[in-house]
Amino acid sequence: MITIVVVAVSLIVAGYEFRLLIQSKSMRDIIVGFSFLAVALALVVLNLLNVDIPSPLSAVTNLFKPVHQIFVQLLS
Repeated sequence: MITIVVVAVSLIVAGYEFRLLIQSKSMRDIIVGFSFLAVALALVVLNLLNVDIPSPLSAVTNLFKPVHQIFVQLLS
C-alpha cells in the first residue's frame, strides 16, 4: 500500500516539475532529472519491498582494491 502511495506522489511531483521543464524546452535538464528520478524511485521501492541493496562503499572498495595492491607493491 505504501509503495503505491510513494510511486503516486513521485509521479505527481515529477509531472509538475517536468511540465515546467518541457515548457522551457530544456532537454538536457529533462533527461538528467528523469534519470535521477528513476534511480531514486527504484531504490525507494526496492527498500520498501525489503530487498537487500548493497552499499555503494563495497563497490568502491572492490574497484580500488587492485589499485591499492599495485601501490603497495610499488612502494614496498
